Amino acid sequence: MQDIFSKKLWINLLCEFGPIVAFLASYEMYGFGTATFAMICATLVSFIVLWSFERHPPYFAFFNTISVLLFGGVSLFVNIPDVFIFRDTALDIVLGTVFLASLRYQRTGLEFFFSNVFALTKQGWREFTFRWGLFYIFLAFVNETIRITLSPDAWVEAKVWMIVGTVIFGFYQLRLTAKTRLPEANRFGLRIH
Repeated sequence: MQDIFSKKLWINLLCEFGPIVAFLASYEMYGFGTATFAMICATLVSFIVLWSFERHPPYFAFFNTISVLLFGGVSLFVNIPDVFIFRDTALDIVLGTVFLASLRYQRTGLEFFFSNVFALTKQGWREFTFRWGLFYIFLAFVNETIRITLSPDAWVEAKVWMIVGTVIFGFYQLRLTAKTRLPEANRFGLRIH
C-alpha cells in the first residue's frame, strides 16, 4: 500500500483536483464569476508546479490550462457563465475524438500523455484509450445537455457528480488494466518510482 502514496502521486492529485476545489469553494462563497477566476489562477499554479516537478512540460496539463484560460477568460470578459460551462463540452469532445482517432496509430493519445504515469503494454494502452475515449464523448453529451437545459447553479451541482463519476470510472479502469501491466508497474499500474 505504501507505493501508491508517493510524492509524485500526491502532487499529481493536488494539481488535478486543486483547481476544481478552488472553483467549488469560491462558488459557494462568492458566485460563478469569482469561482471562474479562482479556477484560472489555481490551474496556472498547478501547471507551474507540475512543470517544475516533472522537469518537462506536462502535455495534458498544458492542454487543460489553455482551455481554462481561453474559455474562463472569455466567460469573465463577456460575463456569461455558459461560455465557461461549454469548455467542458468542448474539452471532452476533443479528448474523446483524439483518443479514439489515435487508436489508428502505433502510439495512442493516452500513451502520449500518460506513459510517464502508467506502465502498460501496447494492448493495455489501446484498451485504456478506447474506454476513456468513449467516456469523454459520453461526458460531453451529459455536460452539453445540462448546459442547454439547466441553470449554471444546477450545472455546478451536476459537475460534482460528474467528477465523482469520473473518479469511480478511473479507479475501475485501473482494475481492468491489471492483465496488461508491465513488470515495473505497481499493483495499480502506476510508475511510482
